[in-house]
Amino acid sequence: MDEDLRSWERLEQLFEEAVDLPREKLAAFLERETASDPELGCRLRALLEHDTNAGARIARAIGGAAQVAAAPVDWTGRYFGPYRVLREIGRGGMGQVFEAVRDDDEYRKTVAVKIAPWWCDLGLLRERFRHERQILAGLEHPNIARFLDGGTEHGVPYFAMEYVVGCPITEYARDLKLRDRLGLFLQVCSAVQYAHQNLLVHRDLKPGNILVSDEGIPKLLDFGIAKLLSPFENAGQSTITGTALWTPDYASPEQVRGRPITTRSDVYSLGLVLYELLTGERGQTADQSSPLALDYSICEAALPRPSTRAPQALRRKLAGDLDTIVGMATHKDPERRYHSVEQLGEDLERYLDGRPVVARKDSVAYRASKFLRRHWLPATAGAVAVVSLIGGVAAFAWQANLAERRFNQVRKLATGFLFDVNDKVQSKAGATAVREMVTRAAVETLGSLSRDAGRNYPLRRELAAAYLRLGAVQGATVGASRGRHHEALASFEQGLALLNGLPPSELAAAAQTEAGLLQQRGRILSSANRPVEAQADLNRALVIWRSLCRNPLREVSACQSRLEALTSVIEWNIRHSQIEPTARMVEELDQSLEALRPALSPLSYQLHWLRGQIIHSRLQWLLAGDKAAAATLLPALPVMESLVAAHPDEKEPVRLGVNYCEHLGSILLAADPLSNDPRLERVLRDGVDWTGRLLQFDTKDERTRRQAAGMVGMLGIFVARKDPLRGAALLRQAITQSAEQVRLSPSNFDTVAQLVDNADHLVRVLARVGHDQDAANDLAVVLESYDPLMGLGLKLPRTDAVRGIQALAWVTQAGVAAGRPLDPWHREAARSADSALAGSPTDPAMQAAAAVLYASLPGNSAERAQWAQRAAGLWQGLARQFPGNPKLSERARLSAVPGSLPMHDTGR
Repeated sequence: MDEDLRSWERLEQLFEEAVDLPREKLAAFLERETASDPELGCRLRALLEHDTNAGARIARAIGGAAQVAAAPVDWTGRYFGPYRVLREIGRGGMGQVFEAVRDDDEYRKTVAVKIAPWWCDLGLLRERFRHERQILAGLEHPNIARFLDGGTEHGVPYFAMEYVVGCPITEYARDLKLRDRLGLFLQVCSAVQYAHQNLLVHRDLKPGNILVSDEGIPKLLDFGIAKLLSPFENAGQSTITGTALWTPDYASPEQVRGRPITTRSDVYSLGLVLYELLTGERGQTADQSSPLALDYSICEAALPRPSTRAPQALRRKLAGDLDTIVGMATHKDPERRYHSVEQLGEDLERYLDGRPVVARKDSVAYRASKFLRRHWLPATAGAVAVVSLIGGVAAFAWQANLAERRFNQVRKLATGFLFDVNDKVQSKAGATAVREMVTRAAVETLGSLSRDAGRNYPLRRELAAAYLRLGAVQGATVGASRGRHHEALASFEQGLALLNGLPPSELAAAAQTEAGLLQQRGRILSSANRPVEAQADLNRALVIWRSLCRNPLREVSACQSRLEALTSVIEWNIRHSQIEPTARMVEELDQSLEALRPALSPLSYQLHWLRGQIIHSRLQWLLAGDKAAAATLLPALPVMESLVAAHPDEKEPVRLGVNYCEHLGSILLAADPLSNDPRLERVLRDGVDWTGRLLQFDTKDERTRRQAAGMVGMLGIFVARKDPLRGAALLRQAITQSAEQVRLSPSNFDTVAQLVDNADHLVRVLARVGHDQDAANDLAVVLESYDPLMGLGLKLPRTDAVRGIQALAWVTQAGVAAGRPLDPWHREAARSADSALAGSPTDPAMQAAAAVLYASLPGNSAERAQWAQRAAGLWQGLARQFPGNPKLSERARLSAVPGSLPMHDTGR
């Protein structure tokens, strides 16, 4: 007799003896009969525990049936909210389902309305119904029936969902070819994997819950007994003790034995659905005659191979890979199944592509056969030489085997470095350079593999995520980066190109990566003064994050990203003075943060709240100006200082402190340019101190270096009011730092603006105290990177002599703005321009620089007329050289009318 059968007969005998024993005698019986066989003892205890609740289950079943029989309710024609019931289309332990129609004054639409089991007094069962309603509200996938509405009517909870007209997947696939059946099943895998990514296990996957529409689109239904994997959601949930709501023929062994349910339980049920799709017969038939029989039929009885049950025409196709894939998906031991639905889907795609599947044991012959099937035409053409090439084929098969193993090893190594090592060093001192080195190496490796990826969609998704991280290190506008925005932009675009053309299910799996790439690219485009493209990217990213943030308490990471996306769009709106949409989005930002608050740590909430205060201040600046903006943000200063003091060695609080000081300092300076408010000095010194602390974390972080230049520059402006030379020294330090940033990212509009602004303040300070030549010398480093002629639409090569005249013009205007009259320094500047023009009479860049200088010189009316006449001649000559330049034409026209051209005009 078979050993397993003898074991089960012994278990059945012991169960029948133990089931009626008094509780006080049961322990001794178990110890005596199973001491020599611990595994037998575990099985017997599980059966007895399962049987303990049988009476309650039977009583509830009888009571429920009696209520249904005694009090039938005809819901036809009744309303649930705006939905009128037409007919019943299904009934089960989790309620009734009706076809209904919305026929209020808004619109008409056929829906499926599901109501809670009104015949049941179990409050917990109804709570599960509300739980299902909440689950559906958070799912958005093309292969999951959409949630539409919900509420309570007649004291009965209900919800409305998409009405799917179709038939069970096994019926629909009956006449399909094998490849088409597998393609249909892969769409189901995508939907289940999406649910798993949202921390949900369906727990009742079966053909009746997977309907296929006439268009061939499968839809996953009925999340009535879905289990949330989140520890926060499960904390307050119970189970309906002893109530088996799952379908036995598609249940996993761990469901029957009451063990923890994981995503691998859904893998098992999907394996049974795949079995039925391939063979037309159920792979598992539950024997419900007794708990012991049920346990044996599901947990122990082996499934016949699909190839032995399929129609004759399919048996050869199923034998081998598909038998093995189904066998691995339906293994009784969860640890030996596929770890995820994604792995199951990937193996089926390998089968469809003719590549070796993971479930099959590696062998040279197996891999060689797969290779020959993929390349059958050249193999057939070479059949004549088969005998002489046997050795070569064997060697090639070995090489193919080795190559594929190395491919997967290199891929694993690259992604391991990228997603593990990179993340672990991110918070360490000096991490930016290390992160860039690691990320670049990983992307180069993955990029070399991607050329042969073909339909390897997971690899393309990995690459896109890699480019997102690489771009963030190269030059993201938030967080630590190297400040090379043009390189970062190229990386983000490469990542988006990899996602382009992915199937909808694969694109859904890459939604977070796509949103991140769009958001990062949009921020860089905004900094590069490309507003239309930036707005499109930022809005698209926000739409994706909104779709991924359905339940703030469950999808915490996605909802935090939504806050960041909202902030990016708000900043774009403020930059372009879009008041109404800014106000709406600020309100959405506040509401989103409050909804997320229970899921956040106190520190995380405080950080988000302070970011929100900065946004509120910017909105006030847009509505009422600098003073209103400062009044909104100043009360948060003690909170910000306390937060940084409590977390001096954590990057995120310190970085937020720098952002806070940068914004508040700029609006306080603008609100009162001559203010000596001690709160302003406190903010500026905090900002300088905190940027220094950030640079101690990572000296290669170019964004922090840009902020450091900005804070030192603002402190220099403030100090110069009392001590011009000390303030000038601080401004020189800021200019040196800003110029380095511009060299790294010459197309970054914000960085160039910071350089010019610091230079302008320095020149004004020095001109005010008569240090004109010092100011002109300081401008040399600025004019290397910045060309005022760009403001005139002239892209001309500039010599050192041209830059020298531009510096003189800049200093001259600052002196005139400070109220200085014509003096020897101005006359020497004019002679320098005369001499430079004489040396380069045909250089248009020199002509424009000299024209700006002449138009800026002070003096009496006769002297100013003489300078203006020289400037007019130069502008008119330039307009003739560049007839299509409207700015030069306008200057030529104005220069012909004395007094019409502004005196103080650098061309910027």
